[in-house]
Amino acid sequence: MKKFLVKILILLITTLLFACGNTTPPPPAAPDIDHTKPSHPNIGIYDSLDTVIISNIDTEARTITFINFELDKPYTLEYNGVTTFMDKYEKVLSVAQLMVGEVVDVSFLKSEKLLVSLFQSKEAFTYENISRYTLDGGRKVAVIGENTYRLTNSALVVSDGRRIDVADIVNRDVVTIRGFDRDIWSIVVQSGHGYLRLINDIYAIGGWIEIGQTHIQRITDNMLLVVPEGTFEVRISARGFSTTRRVTIDRNRETVIDLGDVVVESPRTGRVIFNVEPINAAVFIDGREIDIRNIIELEFGLYQVICMAPGYDTVTIHIRVSEENASVSIIMDREGTNVNNNNNTSVSGNELPLEVGRNRVYIEAPVDVEVYQDGVYMGISPVHFEKVAGSRTITLRHQGFITKSYQIHLDNEPTDVTYSFSALERMSLEIGNTVSGNN
Repeated sequence: MKKFLVKILILLITTLLFACGNTTPPPPAAPDIDHTKPSHPNIGIYDSLDTVIISNIDTEARTITFINFELDKPYTLEYNGVTTFMDKYEKVLSVAQLMVGEVVDVSFLKSEKLLVSLFQSKEAFTYENISRYTLDGGRKVAVIGENTYRLTNSALVVSDGRRIDVADIVNRDVVTIRGFDRDIWSIVVQSGHGYLRLINDIYAIGGWIEIGQTHIQRITDNMLLVVPEGTFEVRISARGFSTTRRVTIDRNRETVIDLGDVVVESPRTGRVIFNVEPINAAVFIDGREIDIRNIIELEFGLYQVICMAPGYDTVTIHIRVSEENASVSIIMDREGTNVNNNNNTSVSGNELPLEVGRNRVYIEAPVDVEVYQDGVYMGISPVHFEKVAGSRTITLRHQGFITKSYQIHLDNEPTDVTYSFSALERMSLEIGNTVSGNN
């Protein structure tokens, strides 16, 4: 009887094991996938796909925040040790290699807010670390090289980890621009700008300031220059003196050069002979027309020379008079040949022979702040000044507040334009530094 019961028990166990081994579970429900989005093999189980912009990376919380460009909708996903990170060539990336502003394809489990994979988008375009571009927030267009792109309100624009407006980016800021088709999705400021002010500069007014190798400008009373961040040799020359200072410009901070220690000497002069072709060219030195048939006597220093003639490209150069006798030869090019550009240096501010229109620019807000156009002091707001077509940098300053600059684009239309900007942010602590003494 016991043997029979043992056989029955063995038979039951065998039957149960056999039944369990041949039971096939029902197939899982198909994930809800947007098949219009790109997909990648071998990335695990997911139920959602999206093409998005990276807006924030938190390595401590192990989360990444994305923005859907079309919906302008942010969401945050967690990542873990099995999340796949790949570049556009499907090579493995680390989280440290990801950058805010990148356009990426992601797959994730929506219910668990878990990031399954992230691939740099193969379809997106990228312009890295560029400083030559035009961003016109008013017309919602951007020009990079020969290509024109659309600017929309959904674009992510970031500087120092903070979201900013396109107008906050000024000429010569170094940026990385990414997008899709003809739409710009993100602009990240890699290197921004700060400000440079002169004090005790009464003897320098009317002279010239050179910042590095690219920025030359006439010195005006109470000027405030917008300068790319970095370290530069600054040379200041005027009647009876010349001095060089080494300055470091920090982003959004003001650096002051104190000229109180400069010794002004009796100015030395040089005799300059000009040879200009064609001989009928009109020649201007610092905006004043001269007769090049005569020897021109000039004090030692830096001067702007402009040559104009019918049928020829205008030539703008800067000359430094540092010897008692010197000669300057200028050969102008026929219109359209554009050969002589290497001698031209752009000058900020309203220099001759710019054609000044009769219309005006009105700055209405914020009130009671100093207003500068291209570094030249315009007055206390509300203020107005002459409208000159072109790209202009408007700077707003008030003691105890953070200085702010905006890039505006003025057209040739015979109309006035009015701007109202956001209120300045108050400083928690006075920031900036003062440079004095000769290097």
